[in-house]
Amino acid sequence: MNSCFRLPNFTLDTAAMGKVCKYHKRKGQEYKPNDIIRDFCSDAFYAAYPYCLALLYGADKNEFKNGRVCLSCPNPKGIIFEARRVHCRPFYTRIVKKILEWLIAKILYPPDWENWHIKLRVIKNHGGCPANFTAGKTYWFNIRRLDELCPASFHAIYPFFLPYLLEYNSLWQKERSSIEIHCPDHQGMIYNIKK
Repeated sequence: MNSCFRLPNFTLDTAAMGKVCKYHKRKGQEYKPNDIIRDFCSDAFYAAYPYCLALLYGADKNEFKNGRVCLSCPNPKGIIFEARRVHCRPFYTRIVKKILEWLIAKILYPPDWENWHIKLRVIKNHGGCPANFTAGKTYWFNIRRLDELCPASFHAIYPFFLPYLLEYNSLWQKERSSIEIHCPDHQGMIYNIKK
């Protein structure tokens, strides 16, 4: 996991499950630092996640008008990058998919099938990026990769596990060798993080 911080080695695992999700299938699934966010900066990804999610679900107003948005890493001397919506299926396949979605929604419930992939591409490095990303470096927002942490979980737990790893303990984390953090799904995962 690339980051603006020097993180100690750690392990994150699925400690308890309320239900199986598409990313995490079993209790005890273990993630090392490079399995959290592969090939992109965790700090930049944390900033990009809400925009990627909006693009994924078809946002097209204001700054999303052209299916893309330019973003900045939190590091003032870091990277400028673009999040862009890209069709993931050919035109005729999208038409058939729309018809199937309509039918399934009438019979059962609306399916959650994505129409897009989200591509993050570095536009500029201001010279202070610890990961040394260069213009043109790309990363695909994780929609189907099961060997990487769920993006929603990452976005929810990152503000809590980063201070823990850097030893800025909050009141509920004092003097513990590991912490537990819940994913945003109320029936979902509880992650155990240990240094």
